[in-house]
Amino acid sequence: MADRRTGPSHSPGTLGLACLLLASAFALGGSARPEVASLEVLRPLAVVGLGVALLNVRRAHIRHYRVPLAIALLCAALLALQLAPLPAGAASALHGRGLVSEIDASTGLGSAWRPLSLWAPATQNSLWALLVPLSLLATCIQLGARDLSRLLLLALAAGASSAIIALLQTIGDPQGPLYFYDVTNFGSAVGLFANRNHQAALLACLIPLTFAAVRLRKSNAGASSHVGGKFDPWLVAAIVATAFLVPLILVTGSRTGLLMGAIALLSVAAVTNAGSKPVAPDGVWTSRKAKIALAALATAALVSVTIYVQRDLAIDRLMEAEAGEGMRARILPTMVDMITLHQPWGIGLGAFREVYEANEPTSLLMGVYMNQAHNDWLDVALTGGLPGLAIAAVAICAWLARAAIVFKGEAPDDFQALRAAGLTVLLILALASLSDYPARTPALACLIALASVWAALPAQPRPAAPQYFDAQGA
Repeated sequence: MADRRTGPSHSPGTLGLACLLLASAFALGGSARPEVASLEVLRPLAVVGLGVALLNVRRAHIRHYRVPLAIALLCAALLALQLAPLPAGAASALHGRGLVSEIDASTGLGSAWRPLSLWAPATQNSLWALLVPLSLLATCIQLGARDLSRLLLLALAAGASSAIIALLQTIGDPQGPLYFYDVTNFGSAVGLFANRNHQAALLACLIPLTFAAVRLRKSNAGASSHVGGKFDPWLVAAIVATAFLVPLILVTGSRTGLLMGAIALLSVAAVTNAGSKPVAPDGVWTSRKAKIALAALATAALVSVTIYVQRDLAIDRLMEAEAGEGMRARILPTMVDMITLHQPWGIGLGAFREVYEANEPTSLLMGVYMNQAHNDWLDVALTGGLPGLAIAAVAICAWLARAAIVFKGEAPDDFQALRAAGLTVLLILALASLSDYPARTPALACLIALASVWAALPAQPRPAAPQYFDAQGA
């Protein structure tokens, strides 16, 4: 049986499991480093959650969300392919495996079976890491639209917690107990994360999510919310929240965050007006121009104050290049050579650090080391080869096709803002991946999984009296 308001039915504990997985990802998954102790709790929990989800999944769930599921399964299949052992000499005979052949010959290991991955432990870690967002994806596809809207509130609560912790970090001990990871950006506003860029990316994502929540509540309120000139406290609250998030993005010291924050602000009109009918000219508080003007004024004022009080770390960092930052550009020629050398199969997902160290030019040797390529799109080309690029191309085409539907024409139901917010979050994190690796962090990987479900949400029949949020907005 299915609920006409929310889609296919699900077991009573499915929403609770989804909340547990999402909350655990934010609480325990703020770092992508494999040695982080909290992952020893998060990953087994994800395996159990995935098992429970698979027991309850139905054909209708797969049919509605076949695109995000197909992309996730293709990623898992590529990892399995790269870890599958090949007969003696087969792997070392592939293009770019000359060093492996020399090692096998000098050590007498020529008869050993080897996988496609040049560093199997790192690829195995990538497979374990994939299980965390995969478990949330398999759980969320079983939820109806109403419960997926509730997960939006949970995501906002998790983001708000990270923002508050980040604020406390800026006024507290720069190496105090509010920094939860041994390897982190001490002294920066990293929140629940180890990396300031990942915190900034999350804060940018919170902006469209906040306005999506307001739009969902407005859709629930019905026509009474569109009375011309009526004061809308929820819209004001969203603008105030944005005015809090923008300077907090600045004080993270993330250059990527500056750009993602700008994109997030530009997305507000698209999210709040996705599929909506034109608003009457006298609807001051609900008109698109009023929203953009208020958000722009509030943002400009807060940015000015932030700069005035000398907390604009990101702007300072735009003028002062760090050693590690400059390395990202300096390694590009080496990256291109490695990508060309190791086609078509790549070096193995997750194997960048070890393989790069074997190919690093002596002119680039310095005190810092490159743990990642700091460009996940180039990293996919290097580590995943042509299969990885093909999966990335499928994901981009799927996003474009869905965006053409969501941002065009009248909404099929009252959840279009949720779909638009999901697409916007995916866009922000995809662009952030041009200079960093946010998708590798379990928390943001789970946000990507959830955003994929929001974006792919099928049309819901319109009930006579919808109740997606109660009077308190929950």
